[in-house]
Amino acid sequence: MKRRISLSVSILVPVLLGILLVQSLSFLGAYISVRNADINDARDLDEPVLREAARRLQMATSYLDEVIAQTKEIYEAEADKMPSMPTNDTERWVYRKKFGVVTQTAAYDHINKRIDFEVLGDYTEFFLVGFIDEARNRFVVVCSRDAKPGVLSAIFTGYFFDLPQGCKKAEYFSGDIVHDAARESNADGTYRDVGYFTSGWPATSPLVKDNSRWVLRQTDEEKIFNESHDFLVSFSGVAIATVASAIILFFVALHFGLLRPLNKMSARSNAYVQAMAAGKPESTFELSKKKYTNQIETLNDSMYYMQEEMKGFTLSIKEAVSREERARTELMLAEKIQASMVPAEPLIGDDFAIHRYMKPAREVGGDFYDYFKIDDTHVGFFIADVSGKGVPAALFMAKAAAVSRLLLGQGNVAKINEALVHGNDENLFVTAFFGTLNTETGELRYVNCGHEPVFIRSNGSFSPLPAEANLPLGCLEDIPYEVQTTQLHSDDMLFLYTDGLSEAMNEAGDLFGKEAIASTLDSLASCPGEAVIEGMKEAQAAFVKEAPQSDDTCFLCVEFGCHKTLQIPCNKDGLKRVSGFLDEALEGYDFAIVASLQVALDELISNVVFYSGASHISITLMKEEGTIAISILDDGVPFDPFVDRKKKGEDEPGGHGINLAFTMVDEKEYRRIGMYNLLRLHKHTG
Repeated sequence: MKRRISLSVSILVPVLLGILLVQSLSFLGAYISVRNADINDARDLDEPVLREAARRLQMATSYLDEVIAQTKEIYEAEADKMPSMPTNDTERWVYRKKFGVVTQTAAYDHINKRIDFEVLGDYTEFFLVGFIDEARNRFVVVCSRDAKPGVLSAIFTGYFFDLPQGCKKAEYFSGDIVHDAARESNADGTYRDVGYFTSGWPATSPLVKDNSRWVLRQTDEEKIFNESHDFLVSFSGVAIATVASAIILFFVALHFGLLRPLNKMSARSNAYVQAMAAGKPESTFELSKKKYTNQIETLNDSMYYMQEEMKGFTLSIKEAVSREERARTELMLAEKIQASMVPAEPLIGDDFAIHRYMKPAREVGGDFYDYFKIDDTHVGFFIADVSGKGVPAALFMAKAAAVSRLLLGQGNVAKINEALVHGNDENLFVTAFFGTLNTETGELRYVNCGHEPVFIRSNGSFSPLPAEANLPLGCLEDIPYEVQTTQLHSDDMLFLYTDGLSEAMNEAGDLFGKEAIASTLDSLASCPGEAVIEGMKEAQAAFVKEAPQSDDTCFLCVEFGCHKTLQIPCNKDGLKRVSGFLDEALEGYDFAIVASLQVALDELISNVVFYSGASHISITLMKEEGTIAISILDDGVPFDPFVDRKKKGEDEPGGHGINLAFTMVDEKEYRRIGMYNLLRLHKHTG
């Protein structure tokens, strides 16, 4: 189930993010502008102050050189011992005390008197005079003055820090940020790292061109950028208040103008859907009564009219569904009735067998077949196809099937035609093939009424059965139908089908055709009737693939010859019936022949029962002159005993038992047909 997100959240979050983005960009631009203004103000103050200080120092050059020389001498003696300015008070005091002799000299005092720092204006925290130690990248202080009023402070003489970048040029610079971690002390005596906004002017003179002497002015960067900080605080407060006000006003407008009407519509829609699901549609929407409406109100009115229309649609749909359900139920019942009108099991006798397959394209169809015993020596069978599809064809099929079964035994196809012509207001017709087989002599009497050709297997191969071209049934009255006769011999077979097989269509629109039927039958010429049925089903399915079935499909196999058929479940109980089946079927045959076939069948059927996973097994025994032919058909997993048994061990399925079975017969053949394994065995009797 999808999680529902509030409409308020889905709207307000993007709006809020948009406001915050605009405020942030505005703040960033304003802050950069104010910060640049602070820097420009500091620079405007730096240059005149530093120029005046440098001018005064030029008038005391000799004194300055003396102080610098004394400071350098002491500094160089200690510099290599000190990688950085000490942060410990004791160490700092010891180091600075070494420069006391410099601060007590007359030259140092003269510089103090010559330069009046008070007249230099706002010199902020520190005003420094010193020299550069390029080797160690340091600036060393000679004289300094802090922000407190008073005389020149001596405590900074000898103090050093990282060289400002601007000191590398012999010209005025302003704006270097110098970090000094050993200058500012906290209340607890520790030191804090402070950044200083540093400006400088070279303290050179016409006599001294060395650019290592500098006058520096340093101010805590927090004080330089105090206006930027104040602006940041002020702007943040204003921005927060603006954003909060905008959100509140926007939410109020959004809630009353959009969210509340939409929530009402959502509740009404939900109530309507629940009522519809319960089968009791209710009127949850009402027409707006406002004089002026917006898009929401218009949508509400549209939902109201849709609701009223849906009431009528719902009633119509219920009636249609009820009719459709009733029709579906009737079709299912008709399907069952139609299925009950045709034989559900094969018809098997001592000298014949008839197998069948039928698949309607819809719930009910127009193809049908039937077979039955007329008397002790005659069997009747037919296959037919009614023109059209669906319910009309099925009803006409029911009439044709009943009439055909009733009159076929009388051998009068013309009467069947007369019965179907009468009352045929829909002008339907039936193509059919009728046959009557004498199971003792093999004489076949047949009539082809405009039906598909019938194939006959004779001498081990299939060919079309010659037939006169008669009209389909139900077309015209008083039509003569010529009865033809042919003689079937042992192991002959008839294959009958409807046009649902020959006109089966694949996805490309190609038809299966009679040539494909003939080719498939040739490949199945040595198979029993049940295997021929399965093989033809497989060939049709392989051709059609995923294409939908376009017509009803039906086919029959009629076998003639002295044979026996046993169909057993694939279990131990079925296995027990094999021995009795052979004894009955081979009564009168030599004991050695019967015994050898008993051993072969017992081994082969046992292998199928215990290892194949099949559901049933069909055994067909055909007695021919000088030969006994046995076919074993099962729906188990594919297993070729001529190949797979060579890979098995002595105690595995398909091992020495199959070898023993094959020594008991003279000929053997295996085929995989559709979902079935077919094993044919031949034993010579003479």
